[in-house]
Amino acid sequence: MKRERLFYLDLIRVISMLLIVIYHFPLSFYVGTVDVLHSTVNGRWGVAVVYVFFMISGASLFYRYGTKERLDAAAYYKRRIISIYPLFYLAYILGFMYVFWARGRVYEYVSGWAMIWTVLGMDGYLNSILPTFTMVGEWFLGAIIIVYALFPLLRIGMKKNAGLMLLLLFGFTLWIFAEGPIGPVEIKANPIVDVFFFALGAFISEHLRKRIRGDLRIPAALISGALLLIWTFVSLPFLRQEALTSYVPWISGLMINLYDGLGAVMIFVLLMAVSDIFGKNRAVRTLVGKCAGYTYGAFLIHHLVEAQICAHFDTAAFGRRDIIALLLLCLMSVAVLTGLLYKLMESIRRMIT
Repeated sequence: MKRERLFYLDLIRVISMLLIVIYHFPLSFYVGTVDVLHSTVNGRWGVAVVYVFFMISGASLFYRYGTKERLDAAAYYKRRIISIYPLFYLAYILGFMYVFWARGRVYEYVSGWAMIWTVLGMDGYLNSILPTFTMVGEWFLGAIIIVYALFPLLRIGMKKNAGLMLLLLFGFTLWIFAEGPIGPVEIKANPIVDVFFFALGAFISEHLRKRIRGDLRIPAALISGALLLIWTFVSLPFLRQEALTSYVPWISGLMINLYDGLGAVMIFVLLMAVSDIFGKNRAVRTLVGKCAGYTYGAFLIHHLVEAQICAHFDTAAFGRRDIIALLLLCLMSVAVLTGLLYKLMESIRRMIT
């Protein structure tokens, strides 16, 4: 039986996708000393928001599968494959052909064997390790595939003792935050870190959702909103460059990464707490629900679309108005092309079924 969609997850998903598209906009917009499109005084919007996406995914999967006594692993993996790969392959083929047309060559420095990583959806994830044919989807696609693959095991641990499981994952995550990247994979792409935020989103949604959206709604909104403003505008300890040398190195590394994680939690909790305010309006609820259904497609193509559009302009002499106009053009283009991508996917499905 199909479960009802949760509006607050749709709202968080749509706003997070908008923030990611803005974060990948290749031009900077400084207010004071801070590039507001890409960073806060204490952290990076992009890193915080990808953690939010892991939290959304964890909340969504545990909402769908967490209460069942037994998980049909075959059906689960089939559903994940169908939800990920067909649209990815279509977006990849279209993007590949466009870039081939624009460049006139096909990644001559990459071995043909590397196409296996594209077939698996892991090309973006592995691109920092070895040459791949990465085109759409970024590293996050490979990361979420890994997390989805681990979900049945994580589900068992969370059902047995969610608190202990979350505590263990948090401990390992703090260690990685302090130690820095383990091997060639960035911290934000480390499977342990990603699984922690995935499990954290599930825990908040399963165990705290009713209170955050109920009797604790106002305190949750005020506290998370205030902390988010502090994270954005107030310089916190251990981040001032001139002071880092006086701290034990692992402390500064830990805090820099921890602030990004805290930013993610505050975004998630704040939007959960205020979601009902927006959800009361039927038109807004309908619009958010429809937009949420297109976020995966926007995620797949937005970086490539923005890069191609911005490459058309000589941005060296751009002023603020030019940057804003170009950003709006990118947002509109991503929205239109995402819609067309889904229409094409639907047409192909009708043809083959």
